[in-house]
Amino acid sequence: MAKPTQTTKTTLTEELLALAQRAERRYAKAKADFLEAVRTNPAEAVAWHGEEMAKAQEPHERTMHVAAMLKEHTPQEVLRDIQQEVERGIERFFGGSSTSQFQNAVARARTEGLVALKRDLDSLAREYKA
Repeated sequence: MAKPTQTTKTTLTEELLALAQRAERRYAKAKADFLEAVRTNPAEAVAWHGEEMAKAQEPHERTMHVAAMLKEHTPQEVLRDIQQEVERGIERFFGGSSTSQFQNAVARARTEGLVALKRDLDSLAREYKA
């Protein structure tokens, strides 16, 4: 007779901490890749790796203080705060008026990172009805 599979239910706190850890790992890898590329070919580094680093940087910056926030607030409050911050970041992209291709590329990459984070946060909010 097969044993029934046991699923472990995670808490919203655990999910938020895991989300922050994933964002930190992605940013650390993107930053390391960028710095390595700068050493070998600076022009290529900016063109190819800079955008990826900017895309990973935004989610990391928005979630890097999750552990500290959870000490003072409920997980639901932390989730809502981060969601609001991410939404403001996305809205800022549409208010930009730069004519610099480089600045626009960085702003677009950062916004892409925020959109991906927003999807994750919205999914957590639905799952935990926060």
